Amino acid sequence: MSPSDSRPTLLRQLRALPLNWLHLSLAARIVLVTFSYALGISGLVLLFPRTLNGSSMFLPIVGACWLFRYRGLLISLVLNGLSFQLTYLFWLKGMMPDSAFMVGGIIGFVTSLGLGLVICWLRTAVDLVQVARQQAILA
Repeated sequence: MSPSDSRPTLLRQLRALPLNWLHLSLAARIVLVTFSYALGISGLVLLFPRTLNGSSMFLPIVGACWLFRYRGLLISLVLNGLSFQLTYLFWLKGMMPDSAFMVGGIIGFVTSLGLGLVICWLRTAVDLVQVARQQAILA
């Protein structure tokens, strides 16, 4: 079997990964979201001083919204705001003016809300497709 033969199988497995996450237990989903917060906060601490960009915190929003829908969106917006505030307070204080932090926080919140709503909509669409598929199989 050549490496090119295994490529379609790998791509199929990668495409199915987000759908497989929907079948995880509640504890596994919480661990997955917690891990995404650890990655996001470490990215915020390591990358923010150079880029002035908090985009590493989008990873937890995507994970929480995909796994927990709109409840995850609300929780992730609150947790992202807290983690960004605490990171700024303890790590980034003095690296940027407070006005830039406020503008960045507002833009980040609006962007996070928009991204979360899109992910929640996609999750709802996937759920509707799965229900329709089950109904078609039963018919």
